[in-house]
Amino acid sequence: METTPVTAKVGDVLYSIPRNYISSFFDFPVLKVTYPGFKPLTEETRGCFDAKLRDSLGCTTLELNLRLSLPNKPRFENSIKAAPPFHARLLPRPGPEGYDIYDLGPDDARIEIYRSESEDIFFNCKIFDNNGVRDAVCDDAVSLPDGNAVRFFFGLKQIPELRSFEAGIRQLMSNFEQGDKK
Repeated sequence: METTPVTAKVGDVLYSIPRNYISSFFDFPVLKVTYPGFKPLTEETRGCFDAKLRDSLGCTTLELNLRLSLPNKPRFENSIKAAPPFHARLLPRPGPEGYDIYDLGPDDARIEIYRSESEDIFFNCKIFDNNGVRDAVCDDAVSLPDGNAVRFFFGLKQIPELRSFEAGIRQLMSNFEQGDKK
């Protein structure tokens, strides 16, 4: 719960992040925050960080990996180009929340790529059977205005929350920028 700022340089951007946001720090910091709210670990938020309590409190946590990244458009194009033609359905089908979905792989090893070109959103979900229920681990890298990105994982049922996740992450990270880029 220590709040002393930690300085991290990612690409050309210098961030000053209070320690209670950081869950680990190797090459780049990994932040852990509540959702909703995007708050760090404090006495007030402690229950959201506890797997046994969070559901009853109506909150969860997100682990945010700050990193260098390509913008979404070239990352999406590279994903489609890298797909073996016999495993990819390169024409999109309509998906939830207005996303186009590109199916990669066979039904029993499916990756779905979700795309909203107008919003520059791109993420993928690795589909699996969860005790007879369709489920997935989804992976998004939110492009930040400073040129970096924040990667995080979420569940299939949280796709309707993705736009809120991305907006909150961008706002949070803008609070930590130092110097000319802020």
